[in-house]
Amino acid sequence: MRVIAPASALDFQRPVDDRVAQTLSLAAVRFNTALGRATHSALLSQITDALTRRREPVRRIAVRQAPQAAVESLASTLTAIEANDFARIAVALEARFAYLERAWEAQTGRRLWRTGPGFVPRR
Repeated sequence: MRVIAPASALDFQRPVDDRVAQTLSLAAVRFNTALGRATHSALLSQITDALTRRREPVRRIAVRQAPQAAVESLASTLTAIEANDFARIAVALEARFAYLERAWEAQTGRRLWRTGPGFVPRR
């Protein structure tokens, strides 16, 4: 929880200022980088790093819209990983992507369309 603790201690005022957005964004980057490295696969680590950089602008939008959701997203993913519960990991990761998608759609007014991974049932 070391990656999440500083972000979860923040006071979530509205609107979120640049300092809070930066802190939450940095926590997410560190978390995603740690996930990639934990695979012990250079390829997966590089893919995770690339996706993290690419999602950064969307993450900043999402943090400003729902800062507590950003912390909860990281925490639920970490909890599922620590429990070694693959079903919960899949659900948590799907929720993280959906959270970013909603932020993008709200900011741009454009609806994203993607099919989810086969292991995550759609509602």
